[in-house]
Amino acid sequence: MFVLFLLLDLNQHSAILSTLGATIFVVFSLPHSFSSQPRRILGEYFWGTVIGILAHYIVLLPGTFSFPAILIGALAAGVTLFFMAATNAEHPPAAGLAVGLIFNPWALDPLFVIWGAIIYLSIMRYALGHWLIDLTEIPNLKKKFYKERKSP
Repeated sequence: MFVLFLLLDLNQHSAILSTLGATIFVVFSLPHSFSSQPRRILGEYFWGTVIGILAHYIVLLPGTFSFPAILIGALAAGVTLFFMAATNAEHPPAAGLAVGLIFNPWALDPLFVIWGAIIYLSIMRYALGHWLIDLTEIPNLKKKFYKERKSP
């Protein structure tokens, strides 16, 4: 996250950075969950990128005012969620990317940084998947450890 803060402007890309922060949380705190699988992360960020770029250019059409921009943002999030479910690529944080691309100024450079981060996270999840533990399992591991120690 520190590297992303260095590469992307926090003021201009706050929605995108928060989306990536949520993805980092899912990958490292729930590494064995359905939505932390690399296929789902890459697939959903693909849909978030495509729909966000299309919606961004729709908002830029002449005659668009703030209310339609808000409506288009909500529709972009909904369409992204639809494609997420239709393609079995459920990774909810990535739906925020579509909204972030609509309302924050962006260029191709930030998209390269975002996709570099997503590919890196997917590789890390794949490579370290056997060693990472779900943080939700820690209370169960404690119970199991104490049961094993108490029994003779």
